[in-house]
Amino acid sequence: MKAFTHSKISSELYALLRKESPFDAAPEAICAVDYVLREIDRLSHLNQRQAGWAFMDRKWLFNHLGKGYGDCMATLDRLGLVEVNRHFIVGLYPRSYRLTLAGLQVVNDSYKEYLKALTGDKALKRSIQQSISKRGVMHHSYSDPVLQYIYHGLTTTHFDLDKLPAVMLDIATKRRAAGESEGAILNAENAAMLSITALIEKRFGPLRYNESDSRVWDNYISLSSHYRGLVSYESPNGYRLARIACVDIRACHPTFLSSHVLKCGESLALTAKERLTLLNEHRAWVEQFTGVEDPRRRIARETGVEYCKVKELLNKSINGYLGHDGKPILAWIQRNYPTLFAVWQQTDIKTTGPAISKLFESKLTLHPELYTYFDSLGDFKAGYEYDGFSLFLVPTDAALSAKVEGVVSKMQALSQRLFGFKVVMKAEYVSAPANTSRTEDATKSAPRLQAVLANEIETISIDANERTAKLTLKDGKTTFDLTRRKRLETSQLRP
Repeated sequence: MKAFTHSKISSELYALLRKESPFDAAPEAICAVDYVLREIDRLSHLNQRQAGWAFMDRKWLFNHLGKGYGDCMATLDRLGLVEVNRHFIVGLYPRSYRLTLAGLQVVNDSYKEYLKALTGDKALKRSIQQSISKRGVMHHSYSDPVLQYIYHGLTTTHFDLDKLPAVMLDIATKRRAAGESEGAILNAENAAMLSITALIEKRFGPLRYNESDSRVWDNYISLSSHYRGLVSYESPNGYRLARIACVDIRACHPTFLSSHVLKCGESLALTAKERLTLLNEHRAWVEQFTGVEDPRRRIARETGVEYCKVKELLNKSINGYLGHDGKPILAWIQRNYPTLFAVWQQTDIKTTGPAISKLFESKLTLHPELYTYFDSLGDFKAGYEYDGFSLFLVPTDAALSAKVEGVVSKMQALSQRLFGFKVVMKAEYVSAPANTSRTEDATKSAPRLQAVLANEIETISIDANERTAKLTLKDGKTTFDLTRRKRLETSQLRP
């Protein structure tokens, strides 16, 4: 019987500890142990650079486990739930812990039992509502309009827990098929359920702009796209807004690489000729990365690296990756943009990614004008995702497609004003809008808009200035000329 314990404690953990010392004499300590295990798990996710070790101060352990914290941790170690790193220096380098596979499973079971209880336990739901009210979550606000928009989204988030088990099973099955270890799978599940629990209980840390990259982290953005599909919002008019589309900047960091290098070149001792050449190469780089064709496909053709790997390696190389598989990417940049590459090598390459995020990506996706525009769209919510957004709308909204296209156009216009060129935006419908075709008349789209759609269609490439539009299927061979303004019917696509 667990009448005295917190609802988050799994039956397995309670049964395992109930007969162990010191929990046999003080079973209420199991509550504290459950919290400590979750905290070790949470800190491990944040501390992957130190092999997932969670540093736990003795004072913190004493405050949560009491004077017998040493016996508690020794028991967890003996039972194989935690691994102890005994290399520490008192007062300088604290003792650290991480969960074993068994410990990860215990925490995983606790999360799953708790989230399952939330689907039908009315008393538990009521206690969460009371906690939210007591903490004044709904009345908190930020003076910064962007942070306030994001925070308001967090407070009006709903999560479809009924579909969660099937989604988690599907993800785990695919990861096992890909050869991932059980520990990695449990780690990913625990991290997701930690954020899901925070969203449901509305326990959010303070929102802030990161100093290094100006991004804003929150529990929604920590979820993978699989879980974001279970999120919905409540509009001021009482409508439930579903995740209908995603828009993001195509090849975001690579697009802004030349702009970053050009800015860095201002403080370097370059000759007049080098500065002129750098400027010309910057213009050529921008022209290529804002062109109709995805430049990563050209890189794939000219380097022999698979397109799917180019996408990953290009981003990693920009951030200082020097692995053997990334050398063809760097060689391609050096061969086609020699001055840009040479100037880039004079900078601190490892700071390239954060600098691009801070000076370009975040300036666009966190611009206050953009969020004012979002508010003007009525029953609409944009979920911030660093280099783009998930768009939540009423599925039956007659203006749904117009709102999606409006967001794309707004971001391109803002990019033109901020950086002097229009970024290429990808727009993907992740669920079929009611009474809405998944493909719109190509000639009505913004210039140089690349809309990446589901299933058979790989890309629709449009250049309104040249009056051309082409649709390419995923087989990479079949292309349709849309210049005659023919409209694709929904029946031609799988739903």
